[in-house]
Parts: sequence; C-alpha cells; structure tokens
Amino acid sequence: MTVEIEDKGRNCGSIGMGNGTWFTILDIPGVENLFNTQKTNDPIDCTRSKARKLADLIEAWEPPDHWFTGIGKSEGKALLIAFLRNCKGFRTHRYHRGFGPFLLNPL
Repeated sequence: MTVEIEDKGRNCGSIGMGNGTWFTILDIPGVENLFNTQKTNDPIDCTRSKARKLADLIEAWEPPDHWFTGIGKSEGKALLIAFLRNCKGFRTHRYHRGFGPFLLNPL
C-alpha cells in the first residue's frame, strides 16, 4: 500500500510514497505532537500551521539511507519540505500498490 498526501488548497501536486517512507516520517521526534495517530496510515487531516511545523521537523532531521529510495533521501526531503511549506494543509489517503497518483517509493 501507498500513502498520498494531497494539498487541501490544490496548489501543490499530490505526493505518493510507500508505507515505510510514511512511517519513517511519523517516527521523527516531535511528529507525535502534531497528529493524533499511532503510526498508521489512517487518514490525517492536517492544517496549514501543522504542515509548516512538520516541514521544520523534517528540515532539522537526517533521514536514513533507505528513505525515498526511488529518488534519494536528499531529493525526497527537499520535495516534502517544499510541499509542506507551500500547501494549504493536507489530507492523507491510502492506496493499494500501483494505484497511487505519483509513486515515489513503492512498498
């Protein structure tokens, strides 16, 4: 399965990623204070303010080598930070493998 993050304001294109990539984001210290989730891929409805805070957490964090293997950890980190800083908040959606709109890291 994959997880898609979609801009509520529809200004930014959606980003799809594998569960492992998404769960790694949810494991970043401080993320547990932003979302009421127990590291699942259940839908999240995130405000613009929380999206900016998540961007700050990701920016200060060093991703593991395996993260965003499809495009590389630096590119994946930059892509997510740009999305989170420019979106109007986001929603997450689950997709079965192969059905996401833009798949960066299958599986």
